[in-house]
Amino acid sequence: QDTLTRATAFYREEVELWRWYTEQLTEREMTDICGSKFLFLFEMWFRTYLIGLQDSILSEKIFQEERLKQLSKRLNKTLITASGNTPLSICTFGAGAEGIRLYHLLQFFGCNIDYFIDNDPLKQNTVIIGNVGCKSIEEIRGLNKRIFIVVAIKNSATVLEQLSGAGFQNVMTYLEIKKILESFR
Repeated sequence: QDTLTRATAFYREEVELWRWYTEQLTEREMTDICGSKFLFLFEMWFRTYLIGLQDSILSEKIFQEERLKQLSKRLNKTLITASGNTPLSICTFGAGAEGIRLYHLLQFFGCNIDYFIDNDPLKQNTVIIGNVGCKSIEEIRGLNKRIFIVVAIKNSATVLEQLSGAGFQNVMTYLEIKKILESFR
């Protein structure tokens, strides 16, 4: 029992030293040590987790916040790469429940939706959520911008065909976006 108490005290002291050390480092130094701030924070969190201390160097919240930043960067990079590395407007085809769900998902990862697109004339020229309005395919085509469209409806085959026929090349489905996000885990 006495040995266990001393070992626990030793590990707690080690954790405090690591905590102090971590607070002294800049983001650049963390990147130099482990390749990125995220990997450094993960390594520090994991080391204390392995020795079974609940009061780890970095709270899980800090680690998760950094993980979210990394996921956001990767999603944005994926969308830009898919568009041929040029600036683009992101649109969601479908201004219903799935489109709004996609809007929130992309917002969570730091991607802003510029427009909703919908075939329903009652939804066109209205604000769907926040300050994001809905347009028709013809209006979007007339914007003279690089457009990236994510189709957020259950039966996407018809819409994919419609978008292809209208000349849109940078198109993905909501399911494809979800698979990209799952691949980052």
